Amino acid sequence: MRANANTTAPTPRTGAPHECRSHPQHTRDGGKPALRAGFVTDNGCQILDVAELAIARPAELEAVINGIPGVVSCGIFALAGADVALISTQDGVRRLDKNSS
Repeated sequence: MRANANTTAPTPRTGAPHECRSHPQHTRDGGKPALRAGFVTDNGCQILDVAELAIARPAELEAVINGIPGVVSCGIFALAGADVALISTQDGVRRLDKNSS
């Protein structure tokens, strides 16, 4: 489960509430950020979905994003892939484990 450099889906970034207001570093890499209205993480953070983000080097971009002051994490998962992915479907939740095919 690694980042796909050819994705067109928005990349989520989680940040402290004061960080999720219009931050110039969110657009310097070409992305168009939009606050995910009405959603707050279990840690009280807001979520920015960044659309139209070119991801040529996922690990490098993840490190840059995570280095922005106030950013808690991003949804690229190139540096350390997720152990488990829970995917919502019309038939329920599908679980993908890192070591399964």
